[in-house]
Amino acid sequence: MKTKLSAMFLATALSASPLAYAAFTAGMTETAIQAEITAQLAQGQTPSQIAQAALAVGVAPVALAASIAAVSPQSAPAAAAAIAAAAPQSAAAIASAVAQVAPQMAVQVAAQVTQAVSQSAPQAAASIAAAVTQAVPASATQIAAAVSQAAPTQAGVITAAVNQVAPQSANATTQAVAAATNQTVGAVQSAAATSTAQANQAVQQATQGTQQASVAAIASLPATAAGTPATPATPATPALPGTQAAIPATPASPAATPSAGGSGGGGGGVASPS
Repeated sequence: MKTKLSAMFLATALSASPLAYAAFTAGMTETAIQAEITAQLAQGQTPSQIAQAALAVGVAPVALAASIAAVSPQSAPAAAAAIAAAAPQSAAAIASAVAQVAPQMAVQVAAQVTQAVSQSAPQAAASIAAAVTQAVPASATQIAAAVSQAAPTQAGVITAAVNQVAPQSANATTQAVAAATNQTVGAVQSAAATSTAQANQAVQQATQGTQQASVAAIASLPATAAGTPATPATPATPALPGTQAAIPATPASPAATPSAGGSGGGGGGVASPS
């Protein structure tokens, strides 16, 4: 049955986007993926068609999601949902990659990716919420509410996980989740309190997904004049029960700029102490 479904999926991708299927290959770099996405969009293919065709030949899901977000941010949530539906085990990393590349789409991508995997992997909701919150902590409250609305049975663990990542907005987040799921604040607080172990696991999975997503996100960012992309900030990791302290956030590193003397000259170097 699984083989039959895979064959049907492949046939659908081929019929929907034959040119994209022929152009994408497994192992492509993010730069090559973005160039092909741009070309296929110009030919009238939709991001979702492009995503299906790229996945059919083995393009890495996280790199594909980040590349679509870099080329067409407005289309990224729907495309990421299609990608996550095909690779639910990578849902948190896929959502995080899009949020890192296009932070203005963080809430939408969290909700749509959650909805896409709600049947196949409902337990992924908390890790998706935590991963996207790690990427865009300022939107923690909205992310938690949107993901909880997409997966209301997971509201407690979603709240606990997001509050671990962004404790500064815990009260607002709990209230927003309660409103989004038509529950009382007390009910959400109670559910979150009894979901600590699940939330811990979700945050750990989110952190792994965020790290994987960061590689793809950095690779998908436009190169600077010196050819080195800017590195986004790494979010703080909250202290887990039984640990001593949270891991502080790492500030973003600036994009490299070309030295006045060029790569061949020595004028831009730092003198070594004698």
